[in-house]
Amino acid sequence: MYGRYEEIIERHEIDPADSDETAEENEDDWELQEDETDDTGYPETISHYRDSAEQGDVIAQLKLGILYYIGDEAGRDYAAAEKWLMMAAEQGYTRAQVELGNLYRSRENGADYDEAFKWYRKAAEQGNTIAWYHMGETYYTGKGAGQDYAEAVKWYRKAAERGSAEAQEKLGNMYHDGIGVERDYTEALKWYTKAAWWGYVSAQYNLAGMYLEARGVVQDYGKAEKWYREAAEQGSAEAQEKLGNMYRDGTGVKKNYAWAFRYYREAAYSGLASAQYNLAGLYLEVRAKKQDYARAVYWYRRSAEKGYTPAQVQMGNMYYCGEGVEKDYDEAAKWYRTAAEQGDQEAWYKLGNMYYRGEGVKKDTAEAAKWYQKAAEQGHEEARRLLAFCRCPVYVQ
Repeated sequence: MYGRYEEIIERHEIDPADSDETAEENEDDWELQEDETDDTGYPETISHYRDSAEQGDVIAQLKLGILYYIGDEAGRDYAAAEKWLMMAAEQGYTRAQVELGNLYRSRENGADYDEAFKWYRKAAEQGNTIAWYHMGETYYTGKGAGQDYAEAVKWYRKAAERGSAEAQEKLGNMYHDGIGVERDYTEALKWYTKAAWWGYVSAQYNLAGMYLEARGVVQDYGKAEKWYREAAEQGSAEAQEKLGNMYRDGTGVKKNYAWAFRYYREAAYSGLASAQYNLAGLYLEVRAKKQDYARAVYWYRRSAEKGYTPAQVQMGNMYYCGEGVEKDYDEAAKWYRTAAEQGDQEAWYKLGNMYYRGEGVKKDTAEAAKWYQKAAEQGHEEARRLLAFCRCPVYVQ
């Protein structure tokens, strides 16, 4: 149980770039020691810090506040967390001011963004890097202050230049998307690279995408693969899926279905619907040498149940053709309709077919024409062709 509370403290330790705190405050007194806990860890730790906190020790007050704020359900107490963090914050301790802001922003009985902003500003005015980042977030979201992208950029930049990987990644996003600044892929690349080298996963993923798609940089599949791999090894399902795509298609790497399976499977088990869909597709791919319709249906279903429309269409196809499941036109129509109602063009066309043929639904050429019309208007050529056979007054010019 010791490891749980060590993790709580470490998760809230401030970036060493904060210059307003002394080195002594980053020493061993910031760690929870194993001999301070019993089998459950929590009560003795609380008691230990309370003694020092009641004597005015701001570090103990901060730690005690964090433990009440983040602690296990049995020990979570937002009122107590607020009390101890407030005591330290009112003494000007910026770490506590930042944590108090976090508490007001995320407390379960209703966020108080104005109060959160007040404490972030107090810490920011004393030069706290993490507070600078939160000021940027506040102005970006407009929660606690009026939304102001230029002001968000200003605060993100201050934190980014101090070495905050979170702020570097956010500043990269602002330049990439042209929010609060002129779009500048070169600047985006610069800030993503800084954050990526710090090991910040989303920056690694974004940086890989820039190299893959040649945004602001010469296309470099090797660097794209490198940064996707870095992010994937830290558990990014999106990066795992991108690596799966690269190995499946042979994009910048030698085509390798075994590696594609590996990365799709990792992302699929993380619950990423598009990766589940792609994994299912590999089970239908003869060249992958693992053709297995039942497994394909399993992964298509998991993806479809998450609302991923291409998988819903594929579920319709599997039931329509009887691949991996018993042929069932009713089920096929159900899945096509589910995808169609979410605006999927292929599903509109397939559902039109079902009504035109009377498969899984009552034959209805007017209804068929309705769905063909929707697909045809989006450029579906086969739907356009079949629309003329419905013998109804709806035609595409």
